[in-house]
Amino acid sequence: MNKEKQKQYILFGGVAAVMVAALAIAISLLNTGNISRANVDYSELGFSRTDDGAFVLGNPDAPITIVEFADFQCPYCQEYKSTMDRVVEELVAEGLVQYEFRVFPVLGQASTYYAQLLECTGEMIGDEGFWLAHTELFVHASQRRSGDQAARALAEELNISYASLLECTGEAQQYQTNLSLGRSAQVQGTPAVRIRYNGGELMPVRDLTRAGIPFEELRQLVMDANS
Repeated sequence: MNKEKQKQYILFGGVAAVMVAALAIAISLLNTGNISRANVDYSELGFSRTDDGAFVLGNPDAPITIVEFADFQCPYCQEYKSTMDRVVEELVAEGLVQYEFRVFPVLGQASTYYAQLLECTGEMIGDEGFWLAHTELFVHASQRRSGDQAARALAEELNISYASLLECTGEAQQYQTNLSLGRSAQVQGTPAVRIRYNGGELMPVRDLTRAGIPFEELRQLVMDANS
């Protein structure tokens, strides 16, 4: 190969590398834009915890609870977040329903670590911190950030100690409880939605073992429960 062709290959290789990098950045930005943020003040919605440790948002006297099992790394869960944000904005905020979020990590070590980060944030700075971290972790997952990158970003965003956050993740086990409950409720993938009436047992929506439920169907269930 002569020197002129070598220069051409080097030039083309450099251009290709730049194009790949630009594409990666564009995809990252696109994914970030797909993560919605609920237009609510979480502190005004009311917080509670279940007996087994799950975080719940909304009116404790609501006759129905929507329970979501989700994995931050799951693209379908990232997409479905916009539906659940509508539930929060239009139904939870009106006191009609509670929203219970359970991380159901099924996509490997990163999924588990993200679940532990969410639990620890809630334990360290309280319920509102849990729900703020819930959104930020979806954003970080959509950007394909490693567990450590997500932890550092989360600590900075929520003004908590990175070292303390890491220490907590070594003991965080709520995800195990969520996995056990989900399997007992026949959850076979994420996202998965279950409902409970007046604090009762989890029930499926139709015969679905997984997949998100459209907003209008959830809304109808909530309105029926409140009628």
